[in-house]
Amino acid sequence: MRTPAALAAVLAVAAAPADLLTIAGQAFPQADILDARAIADGAGMPNIYVTMTPTAAARLAALSSANLGKPIPIAVGGAVLVNPVVREVITGGAIEISGVGNFAAAVAMAKRISGKDPLPESTDE
Repeated sequence: MRTPAALAAVLAVAAAPADLLTIAGQAFPQADILDARAIADGAGMPNIYVTMTPTAAARLAALSSANLGKPIPIAVGGAVLVNPVVREVITGGAIEISGVGNFAAAVAMAKRISGKDPLPESTDE
């Protein structure tokens, strides 16, 4: 038989949205995301580049500052995508998530994270 605390934890995980981005266990819902897009890294591998609102950027900076030298899991819908070690404070409100498989998977994951298509590359479009 499960304890009330264990049952509450199971219910919380079950109730978490499938598209919820978490960093070190802290939620960054779609309202915190300005843009998410698939990009190629220097070796041509697909990554997801996520840009956050100023408020979320401040939370990310504080979170990374508190975890210098430690791994922080980055997850979507409770599934950990990467678990990088924080080497420096993350300023500017952007992160790059690697190891997402192929470009189709990166595009789909970016849309899950932001809830929308990526912003245009420029205002000329």
